Amino acid sequence: MVSMLGLYCGKIGIIKKVDGNYRKEHNGAGNIAVPVMFILISFLIIGCSKTNNEVQTPVISTENNPVISEQSSDAYDAKRISVDIKAESAYLWNISSNTVLYEKESNQRIAPASTAKMLTAVTVLDYCDDDDEVLVGREIKLIAEDASRAWLNPGNRLTVRQLLNALLLPSGNDAAYALGVFTGRRIRGDNNISIDEALKAFIAAMNEKAADIGAVNSNFTRPDGYDADGQYTTALDLACIAREFRGSDLLSEIAGSYRISDVWLSGQEATYYNTNELINPDSQYYYECAAGLKTGKSEDAGCCLVSSAYIDDELYLCVVMGSTEEGRWTDSLKLYHAINQ
Repeated sequence: MVSMLGLYCGKIGIIKKVDGNYRKEHNGAGNIAVPVMFILISFLIIGCSKTNNEVQTPVISTENNPVISEQSSDAYDAKRISVDIKAESAYLWNISSNTVLYEKESNQRIAPASTAKMLTAVTVLDYCDDDDEVLVGREIKLIAEDASRAWLNPGNRLTVRQLLNALLLPSGNDAAYALGVFTGRRIRGDNNISIDEALKAFIAAMNEKAADIGAVNSNFTRPDGYDADGQYTTALDLACIAREFRGSDLLSEIAGSYRISDVWLSGQEATYYNTNELINPDSQYYYECAAGLKTGKSEDAGCCLVSSAYIDDELYLCVVMGSTEEGRWTDSLKLYHAINQ
């Protein structure tokens, strides 16, 4: 009889200890008395003969989800950290040991803002190669007037990788739409479908991807994450998306770069700087262990940061949502600094 706790991205599963109730049957009672006594005696003998070192608690495991066993639950509690942060929701996860160190309202629905672009990027790479050529079209006119942009224009020709640079460093909403339409047409196998049809196909693929990687409490309606009715995620879901993002060497390299210069296929030159202050060597918030990921900011979401860091050769993901402009940096640093305290 074993009690196990399994912690999952998107849901918590609990298996409770069940005490066996043996009922005396009026018919055939004598037939079952001996085997029942044999089983009970066997349990007692096995339980008494094993030492603590010999007992192995089974571990619940899945391909995509963090794992905690009964044997490790005490260590899990001991490793939990306590800090005072401004963010409305947060999640700190040691990917290397599969241990969650901190969470705050991590299942609460929140607006994703530009952190949604992590999912945009991983969805694009499911269907496209990084050297595929993209012709930017009128889809970039769909972005909001106050949206962050990479200053693309219709007629620009770039590779998918160059558009990913434009998506992830300056957080270009125009790059999100260019990638979304190109990938949506690839998904449908038709380069002539309308912008709306292509975006519909891409958004469906985004949500399918989110569900596949454990972000089951999210719904995305735009490739750029700009505030929209019916669009939501959670801090825990963003951690699952960030883990998938980190699984791509290409995306990890881009998001971990502070500065990237490109010459597009159509001849334009562009230099982009990362909006993540943790990897800006000239910033007061610079953190030498930081390894990139994605910022976000909107009216509904507040100021956000999904970041990663290598501390003592272990990889951590930190999600901070609904903070202030300064708070998203200081909250993240507080969580990272508390790990070894």
